[in-house]
Amino acid sequence: MKTFIISYDLRNKNKDYTDLFSEIKKENKWWRYLDNAWIIRTDFNTKELSERLISKMDKELDNLLVVEVDIKYANGWLPKEAWDWIENTKSKID
Repeated sequence: MKTFIISYDLRNKNKDYTDLFSEIKKENKWWRYLDNAWIIRTDFNTKELSERLISKMDKELDNLLVVEVDIKYANGWLPKEAWDWIENTKSKID
């Protein structure tokens, strides 16, 4: 499995993005503590993951960034439960 950060800017105020969030949550390992960013673990590659998500977005207005990351180098300012999830995920990386 690989680790990705998904970040987006959802600009269509009239669109229901429930399908987008459901698509992200299909992965059994996901974390969301920031409004517009997720960390997920998946077997998909960057292109496959992006295509799955873009299909649930407004292609004319929205923006999406999917980046594969090495989570062992994570740092920042987050609540304890966020760091607990990240630490637990790091210990299980293949």
